[in-house]
Amino acid sequence: MRRERFDEMPVVRRVEDFDRGSGSWLERLVFNHRLAVVVAAALLTAALGAMAASRSVVNADFVKMMPARHPFVRAYLETAPELRGLGNSLRVAVEATRGDVYDPEYLEALRRITDELVLMPGSDRPWVKSIWMPSVRWTEVTEEGFRGGPVMPDDYDGSPAAVAALRRNVVRAGVVGSLVASDARSAVVFVPLHDRDPVTGAGIDYPALSRRLEDLRERFEGAPGARVRLHVVGFAKLVAELLAGIRAVMAWFAVAAAIAAGALLAYTRCLRSTALVVLCSATAVVWQVGIVTALGIPLDPFSVLVPFLVFALGVSHGAQKMNGIMQDVGRGTHRLVAARYT
Repeated sequence: MRRERFDEMPVVRRVEDFDRGSGSWLERLVFNHRLAVVVAAALLTAALGAMAASRSVVNADFVKMMPARHPFVRAYLETAPELRGLGNSLRVAVEATRGDVYDPEYLEALRRITDELVLMPGSDRPWVKSIWMPSVRWTEVTEEGFRGGPVMPDDYDGSPAAVAALRRNVVRAGVVGSLVASDARSAVVFVPLHDRDPVTGAGIDYPALSRRLEDLRERFEGAPGARVRLHVVGFAKLVAELLAGIRAVMAWFAVAAAIAAGALLAYTRCLRSTALVVLCSATAVVWQVGIVTALGIPLDPFSVLVPFLVFALGVSHGAQKMNGIMQDVGRGTHRLVAARYT
């Protein structure tokens, strides 16, 4: 659009000959007070950059990561209070490296793992499921009526009789294939998670949750004579792994910026112009992250791609503006007037 008026723009060789009162009020505010605008922008960039570096949070919200307008999701959200344990959750599969799940040493390890997962911050404790949890029960119909009890016998002591009773209860409870593997080589601890901390109201700290799970894995798999191997799946673990890869994403951002700067330098053949475009584009990214941080909005694993887009758009438009300025300067217009034209 700017180049269509190429012949209409007068060549002003001296900045003193330009009418400083021309243009809109915003144009006059910016270009008639260049130093003040640059200083204000630099101070604002420093403040937002410090805020982004010290207070920015990368996290995720289970509900916000779902397609909220889908009918199934809307139905779930409307009935979520009555569907406790069916939302954000973890499944920790505890594999027996020797023998099966009915080995007393394995069962003791599974009990300790279940206890730690129940007490883990963020877990919805009443809805945790494991063959060690009293809420997991077996039921059968007899000629006298219903009969049942917890899968794990109340008097379990690790004896062969207690293990045999546990084996019968697992079959009667119908948890083979869900909490106990079909080949009896592993058992699952199902851990529903609160969407928000009941005390603080803050969202789940997924990196901290992942570190706790990895510490649990290291202690039980690395113990002398360890008989178990842990496998963790679920939204929380997936998000934690994505967040752990943020540093690699930022490294690729630096590579992309270097490639863009190289291409721009080859196009303009002017180091100062290239540095100016790249600096302004990077400033836009700093402002974006700083403002989001100031508003208290955490970045999620997918929104970290937005700075790439902002930087790319900044470089693209900056190159176009710089091209217009250089054309006007080539016609003999003073560089400050050329910047105002563009």
